This record gives sequence, C-alpha cells and structure tokens, in this order.
Amino acid sequence: MIQILLPLSLLCVLGTSQVAADEPCVQEIVEDARDRLESDPEFPGQNTRRDRLDDVDGDGEPEELVSFRDLCGARNCTWAIYASGDGCSRYVGMFEAVSWQVLESSHHDLHDIATTWSAGCAGLERYEAVQEYDGREYRQVSNEYVDECQPMDIAED
Repeated sequence: MIQILLPLSLLCVLGTSQVAADEPCVQEIVEDARDRLESDPEFPGQNTRRDRLDDVDGDGEPEELVSFRDLCGARNCTWAIYASGDGCSRYVGMFEAVSWQVLESSHHDLHDIATTWSAGCAGLERYEAVQEYDGREYRQVSNEYVDECQPMDIAED
C-alpha cells in the first residue's frame, strides 16, 4: 500500500465541501475580516465581535462569524463568515443581521442562511432575508419587510 502525506494547506484546497477552492486558508480570521469588511482599525473603543453559526458545510463543526463594533448599528452588524471544513477556515461571504439560522436547503454543498435585520419597534419591524452560497460566497437572494408593530392605544382621562 502506498501512503501519500499531504500538507495541511493542500488538504484545505482538496477538502470535502465545495467551499471556493481558490480561497486560501485563513490563519488570522480577525485581521482578514477587518480587511474584507473595511473596519477602521483606529476606531475608538474598537472591539471585535465573534459568534458562531451552526454547521453549513457538513463537517459537524460550527462556522465562525466576525464583526466589529464600528460596523454595528443599535443591534444589527455586518458579519464575515468563515467555514471551517477540514480544519481550514475559509472566507465564504458576509451578511448583515441581528440574528440568523441555518436552513435545510443548500446550494453548492453549503446550507442556506436565514437572516433578520431589526428595523425598529423592538424587532417587530424587520427585514427577513435568505442568503445562498453561489460557489464563491453567500449572496442575498430574497428580502422581505415584516411589520408586526401595533400602534399603542393611549387612553385619555
């Protein structure tokens, strides 16, 4: 039996999911996200925001989300998405949201993502969107405005 050993960087390119093969493994996710999202490194009180996204690439591991305070509104943020297939983190797109959920549907072997953008009224006024992976990065394919905000009746004495 012939055994071939491949370097980790090559395994990232040959990984099982169809994350864009020409995207290199990202060693410094925060710095990569700062460049891609064009966050100002001199922003006063700059802080990195990191979160997890349920598995989108089928490797059983959650994906990493990165944002920065200067890219967030009251609650909504612009997030860079890094899929972690085969131990290699690769940039796969970005979305703007206050919350997100991985969907059952998928494109190019990565699950679609439902995102919510708060537009006011304690989240009752919002935009609900779907992000699909196009083989290179996630793209918004639908966006629906939802307004469940009810005017308050104020009783007059």
